[in-house]
Amino acid sequence: MYKDCRIKLTIGKEERFIEYLNGVYQGDNASAVLFLFLMLAATDSFADSFAHQNKAIYHYFPSNKNPDKQKGRLTRQPTQSKGNTVEVDNLLYVDDGAFVCTTMESLTNLTQALFTHLAKFGLRMHVGTAAEKSKSVAMHFPATLKETQEQNKNKKILPDIQLNSNTNLIHFVQEFKYLGSIISNDLKEDNEIKARIRKAWSVIGAMKFILRNKDVDLNTKIFLYTTAPLQALLWGAESWSLSKQNLRTLNVFHHSAIRWILDIKMNQVKDQKIRNIDIRKKIGKLQDVDYYVKKRAWTYIGKIIRQQEEGLAKKLLGAWLECPRKQGHPQKSSRNLYIDMLQSVIPGQISPEGKFNNFFQLAKNEEEWEKKMDEYTNKRNENQNKDTLREINKQNEDEQDNDEIDE
Repeated sequence: MYKDCRIKLTIGKEERFIEYLNGVYQGDNASAVLFLFLMLAATDSFADSFAHQNKAIYHYFPSNKNPDKQKGRLTRQPTQSKGNTVEVDNLLYVDDGAFVCTTMESLTNLTQALFTHLAKFGLRMHVGTAAEKSKSVAMHFPATLKETQEQNKNKKILPDIQLNSNTNLIHFVQEFKYLGSIISNDLKEDNEIKARIRKAWSVIGAMKFILRNKDVDLNTKIFLYTTAPLQALLWGAESWSLSKQNLRTLNVFHHSAIRWILDIKMNQVKDQKIRNIDIRKKIGKLQDVDYYVKKRAWTYIGKIIRQQEEGLAKKLLGAWLECPRKQGHPQKSSRNLYIDMLQSVIPGQISPEGKFNNFFQLAKNEEEWEKKMDEYTNKRNENQNKDTLREINKQNEDEQDNDEIDE
């Protein structure tokens, strides 16, 4: 790797070359760049050398120069529709990678070929043995949610993938962490949200000397809460598939964290009958969690649409597989979150299936796109103020009626 390798140093007009023979130490400025080159060489050459059979083939509609005539939709795309195709069999990020296979045979062949290929570059894929579990894992996604739930209930896990003449193995799991997010085989967010809540509480704990400091004003505390713990809570929320229960769980944490910052204990809530409306009067414009999720999704969708055509995320935004649709209601995905978000921010303009020509023109203009979110934010703040005032008036009327009864 280091044969005929030299480092060029430039200071002003002076240039010097240094022979680079012994590699790099941890922390060396050149190590990150060299590692990226190495990973790129390994992955690109693997794609050229290994013939992956049975790749997943997605269909998508290419970008139209006129966004108002853009074909495609977020959901309910007829599976027999024709468009361009893209093959997806791997997702790579630095030294993390996810490979997608459609059969057990192709998965076994790919895993063995990848292990052998990486070894040629001095890279070791972490595999297990009979006595040690592997850090590399495999996951099976059954065809339906019902099958997945039955499999998980009965703790049925596929047999290990055998490598290197059965001396090494990779085991199957029901969930794993990839790039900081927990992926579950039922494609739900329950376990991910539990992990996010634990992470958010740990961030709050690290900031407790500021968030509980009586010399720090409340507005500063709320600002710090939204920029650190709340961001830790919603890491990756742009791709979540949220159920109503998920939102309730997130909001329970949200209100618990606010009460903790305000130093309001649960016994006070019960004894003094403190309601969420009483807390909202103290914290001002802090919104419920669903607003922050929609805001993140709004920013994310806008960036994807403004991408160049070759961006994989843009191709997969409305992509579909050419196969018969299964019976029953389809499982919700992040696309349902996007439709709900779009219908909330620009009401009356988005079809139930989220047709691309309903919003692509707007998203292409970043300034107008952000302006719409600002208008939505202001409207929510106005509605929240009205709701708060209405609750206060109702509370005052109830207290007045009680006073009249006592007299």
